[in-house]
Amino acid sequence: MNTFAVSFLVRPSKANKAGESPIELSLCINTERTYINLPRKVKPSLFDCKKQVIKGRSAEATQLNEFLSLMKSKVYEAQTKLIEMDIPVTCTNMKDMMNGKIVKKQYMLLELYREHNKEFLDQVDKLVVRKPTYIKHLTAYNHLQDYIKLKCNGRADVFLSEVNSSFVNGFFTYLLTKMQNNSAIGNLKKLRKITNLALNNRYININPFVGVKYKLQEVEVEPLSERELATLMNKELTIERLQRVRDVFVFNCFTGLAYIDCKLLKQEFIVEDEQGNKWIDTKRFKTGIKCKIPLLPVAEYLLERYNYKLPVISNQKMNGYLKELADICGIKKDLHTHVARHTAATLFLNNNVDLNSVSKILGHTNIKMTQRYAKLLDTTVLKQMDVLKMKFAV
Repeated sequence: MNTFAVSFLVRPSKANKAGESPIELSLCINTERTYINLPRKVKPSLFDCKKQVIKGRSAEATQLNEFLSLMKSKVYEAQTKLIEMDIPVTCTNMKDMMNGKIVKKQYMLLELYREHNKEFLDQVDKLVVRKPTYIKHLTAYNHLQDYIKLKCNGRADVFLSEVNSSFVNGFFTYLLTKMQNNSAIGNLKKLRKITNLALNNRYININPFVGVKYKLQEVEVEPLSERELATLMNKELTIERLQRVRDVFVFNCFTGLAYIDCKLLKQEFIVEDEQGNKWIDTKRFKTGIKCKIPLLPVAEYLLERYNYKLPVISNQKMNGYLKELADICGIKKDLHTHVARHTAATLFLNNNVDLNSVSKILGHTNIKMTQRYAKLLDTTVLKQMDVLKMKFAV
């Protein structure tokens, strides 16, 4: 059984010429005992060892008893601090805590975030964490740094104890002046990860995100129609960089691969079944979910054209060139890499591929996610309704 006992003693053997001995604090923890000399002296005959008080009603006796009570409180306070800091409660640590040798580190927000990002970079090198995720944290860190300078009169950092719901809401408001709602929420979630880290390590006791509410807005990504896709595929292009970007985009329109999955595609991912059908057999980089995609002739042709190594450039450059392609082809839609995935889902659905199959092709975890991607075109609805028109003709 653990023991923790605090008592006082006054030893006659330590009396000075005036007959006064120092008051000692005795601390017993399990089988260990230590003594701490207190900065007070009293005649041994005036100390009641059993009641642990100074005898008498004089002003001096009252002050000494108040001092003993205060010292006892400080002992228990030191014990609580050691427990909060996950430091073993031993006699040595108790003495160090009471003497001010153990100080709880006051972590700074950006300091902790830098430590987090450094560990993340190590995990990127070990292929545990994706590099884009690490870059997103660097971006969030930079936004946070700018916000602190603006909010806190040029300060380089703030204590974690200063991060409360007001700070969080202020940061979100600041982000909304720089970006759209969903991007702002993405950066806010990065801050929440750091505050959760602080909570887990007991650097803070209160969650600053309690009561903070935000809501993602539905982003409408409009897929290409079959006519628009055909226009893009058949357009004569004389600029090689645009041809390459077009081919990669079209490949994703016929496979449903996301940008990063297309970039990581290797020839070894192309498999053939017993009937001679070719498939792309891979896992989504974002989720690790397995997806098996029938390799349509258009997609196979493009793979062979580039010797199974598609010319995938950076996402940013590709999006810029896709906007250029949209202008050349007269496509009045916001063209970017993710449109290809939505186009694939819609293309499959409108050509009688059922929703469950589309979901498996895209590597989704549930049908609802696929429903957000795939749109049933009006022409398909009309075709399907023709069956009822014929059946119930007037």
